Amino acid sequence: MEDPGLNFIIGNSDDYHANAVLWALLRAGRQASIWDGIGSSAEDGISLWSDSDGASVRIGDVTVNRVNSVWYRRPVPYRVNPQISQDAKPFVETELKEAYVSAAAVLNERASFIVGKIENRVPSAKGYQLLVAQKCGFKTPRTIISNQYDQIMEFASGHDRLAVKHFAPHYWLRRDGSSSRYVQTSLVESLASFNRDSIEATPCIYQEFIDKQYELRVTIIGDRIYAAKIDSRSGAGFVDWRFEAFSEDFQMKPHQLDQTTEARILAVMKQLGLHYGCMDLIVTPDNQLYFLEVNPGGQFLFVEDALPQYELLRSFASMLAAGRSSYDLLDAADLSVQAYEQSPEFLAKKGSDEKVDTRYKFITMVA
Repeated sequence: MEDPGLNFIIGNSDDYHANAVLWALLRAGRQASIWDGIGSSAEDGISLWSDSDGASVRIGDVTVNRVNSVWYRRPVPYRVNPQISQDAKPFVETELKEAYVSAAAVLNERASFIVGKIENRVPSAKGYQLLVAQKCGFKTPRTIISNQYDQIMEFASGHDRLAVKHFAPHYWLRRDGSSSRYVQTSLVESLASFNRDSIEATPCIYQEFIDKQYELRVTIIGDRIYAAKIDSRSGAGFVDWRFEAFSEDFQMKPHQLDQTTEARILAVMKQLGLHYGCMDLIVTPDNQLYFLEVNPGGQFLFVEDALPQYELLRSFASMLAAGRSSYDLLDAADLSVQAYEQSPEFLAKKGSDEKVDTRYKFITMVA
C-alpha cells in the first residue's frame, strides 16, 4: 500500500491528548509528528519555498512532502526570542502568527483531511452554535449574550434561576504555584447579586437554568458517536459537572442515543464544518433533550478512562490515518488509553514533565 504521508498534529508536545494520538499512530505504523509552533531555535524554525513548481515547507527538521491529515489540536504558542526588546515584541509576535498561518495554509493545501481549523473561531462561537442546533432540530435554553445591564436585568426578571457562563476556559495560578482558580458556570438565584460594573465589563452568556435529570457528554469522531451519561450518585445533579469529575458523587455510564438524536448531532457537526467535537446535552426530568454546546477541541480520553469499552483513542487515530470521516478502526495491537499509559513513551514523558500527568486526560494546562 502506498504511504499516504504524514499525520501532522498541531498543538503542544506537553499535551496528553496530542501525545496519546501520536503514540497510537506510530504504534499502528503511520507517520506522525507534533508541531509545537514557531520559535527561534533550529527545531522550532520553519522554511517556506515557492516557485513556478509550487510550494514546499520544512518545519523543524521535517521536510513535508506528503500530508495525509492535519489535526489542529490546540492553538500553537509563539515563542519570541527572549533577547528581543519589549518594544519589538508585539511586532515579532504578529510576524510569527502570520508566518504560522502561511505554513498552516500550505499544510492544509497538501492534506487529504483536516480536523479543526487554523483558528476555530466560527465553529466555537457559542451564539452561532445555538442557532445551528435549533435549525437542526434541538431544543436550546433561552439565552442572552450581552454586557448591557438593562437588557440582562429584563431577561433575568423572567426566570427564577440563571446559568452564567463564559466564552472560554480560564484559570489563575497563585504566584507560588500552590493553587489555582478556574472560571466555571455560576448559578444565580437572586437579582441582587448582579453588579452593573461587573456586567458591563464584558459580555457573558446568560441562560435560563434548566433542571437536569442527567447530562450527556457526546464525543463525535467522524461518523462515529459515543455518548456517556453523567449524573450524581446522590441524585442532586451538578451545576457544572466538569468541576465535580473527581468527586465520589460523580458517575459516568454508557448511553445509547436514538436515531433521531444521532442524526441531529451529525447535522450540527456538518453545519459547523467539524469532523470532531465534544457535545454537551442535558435531559430534563420530563425527558426533554436540550443542546448546550459543542467543543471542537474538547477533551475525550477521560471518557475512555471511565468507559474502556469506548475505544476513543483507537477511533481518533483511525480517523486521522484513514484521512476521512468514515473509517474502519485500525487493527494494530492495543491502542487503548491504558496501554498508552504503560508505554515507554508515556513513562519517559511523564518522568521528565509533570504536565503529562494522567490527570490531564481531563484538563489541559499547557500553552
